[in-house]
Amino acid sequence: SPADSSWNLEWRSILLNRCWEHLETTERQNKDNFGYSALRLAVDSPDATSPELAQRLGAKVGREVTPEAFRKQVSRARKALAQHLVDEVRQTLREPSAEALLEELAELKLMEYVRAYLPENR
Repeated sequence: SPADSSWNLEWRSILLNRCWEHLETTERQNKDNFGYSALRLAVDSPDATSPELAQRLGAKVGREVTPEAFRKQVSRARKALAQHLVDEVRQTLREPSAEALLEELAELKLMEYVRAYLPENR
């Protein structure tokens, strides 16, 4: 139903915001972690190249960031975001079986964020 889908959209948005906040907090607490900033740049500028984004990140954090280091930070941040998202969703389930978790992630259209990090894909 339309009410259902708007509730799902709202809930999905809340979950994603929590996960972004978690990444941001992690970055603030760890001087060598630029995952939040790197992923934000990558998401906000999907057409930019790694060297361009690495340069922007370097300017933000006040030190040189190589394209390789930038990609590593993005990769780690994507994984952390996915893990946090799975944890957040799992906590909302009455019976957090693997099947129920996958159903809920699919229902909330969150699979694109977590698919690559689910156990059966390792």
